[in-house]
Amino acid sequence: MFGNILGHRSGNAFIVRLNNGEQVDATIPRAIARHMFRVLPGDPVTVEPRHGPKPYRIVGFSACDYFKRYWDGNPGGLCADWGGSYYLFEVHPDGYVARQIEQFDNGNLLLYDETHDEDEYGGRSTVPLDYDEYEQYMIDRSEFICSWRPPAAINRNAENATN
Repeated sequence: MFGNILGHRSGNAFIVRLNNGEQVDATIPRAIARHMFRVLPGDPVTVEPRHGPKPYRIVGFSACDYFKRYWDGNPGGLCADWGGSYYLFEVHPDGYVARQIEQFDNGNLLLYDETHDEDEYGGRSTVPLDYDEYEQYMIDRSEFICSWRPPAAINRNAENATN
């Protein structure tokens, strides 16, 4: 099963939203936590289902794929005059988008993940990505990570809004 970290409870306990939409409590076993370093809200994780009253177990980061594709259409709404945009996706192995970046021609940046799923500008894709269609747009993880800049995103920081 795949999901994203919503928040930290205490110690090795976290809140995770699974790709099926269910919000669950999950723990990271100490042996695995040593290899994961820092776990932050929005991080994609692989989760084992619980058995009985035990919480779910986070068994590692999800082995995501990364894609970047340009779209020159008009998104409408508040983004109508921003020009085209590059969409960057971090995608779980089951095709669901873990994190999404929108880089518009006018410089505006929007970021979506489990902790910020939608807003007045738009939202994260809710349908599985078609790997056959997107295979040619695959990028390295480092390009995605370098583009993930919450302080620069206008939907994460009201002071950055530039319509």
